[in-house]
Amino acid sequence: MMVGLLLFLDGVGWAFPFFVNFTLAHKKKPILLNSTPPADPFFFCMMSMVRVGLDMSLNSTGMAIVDGKNIVLLFNPQNQKQCRIYWQRELQGFHFTIRPFQTKPHTKALKPKLSKQEKKQIQIQKISSVINNILRELQQYYHSNTRIYIEDYAYGMTNSSSMSVLHELGGALKYMLAKKNIPYEAISPSSAKKRFAGTGRASKLDMYTALQNLFPIPLWQIFGKSPGPKLPNPIQDIVDAFALAWIN
Repeated sequence: MMVGLLLFLDGVGWAFPFFVNFTLAHKKKPILLNSTPPADPFFFCMMSMVRVGLDMSLNSTGMAIVDGKNIVLLFNPQNQKQCRIYWQRELQGFHFTIRPFQTKPHTKALKPKLSKQEKKQIQIQKISSVINNILRELQQYYHSNTRIYIEDYAYGMTNSSSMSVLHELGGALKYMLAKKNIPYEAISPSSAKKRFAGTGRASKLDMYTALQNLFPIPLWQIFGKSPGPKLPNPIQDIVDAFALAWIN
């Protein structure tokens, strides 16, 4: 399955970061972007470092982009209502934007009547969609001073099926980044937790509290949810992605 996915992605024809030519999901026309930076070396010295954090998931990927004083937090919408979320605010001297990826909302699990091969094919399409979303956003910010941080695999997961999907998703993304000479660093979940929340055993709520101590972003309110003992998607995805970008 992984070989088929990589061949599928490899055939798209991107040449990032100089020319990005990728096909959007749902049969949209290809977009050709000339992203060649100015030749003036002084330009490169003046470019601020862009830090990108990625919390990978098949149905609920979070992405955080810290570009100087501008911070963009992206998420996979879980329903049609979340597709319309667009929140901007100045906090502690930083300009925040929270918005969804340009994608359809996550739907329920695959129907049992589908064959195993059909389910695998849909899974490949979802992985491709996640990577397209990430690269579509990344092309707006990528330059020679961009750093990408990906949450590494959680090897303590007990669900072997979920772990397999995450490995396929992570492997496909790393392959595409490496193929285009885009450097990245994988950060273990425990390391990210310790550096952001003070302990490698931090819970999702501990990570949320650490974020609130830095920036009082009303995430529960933004997503129309009442605070509870469990941090839901996509709030936890945004928090984890932000932590990866902020600590590096």
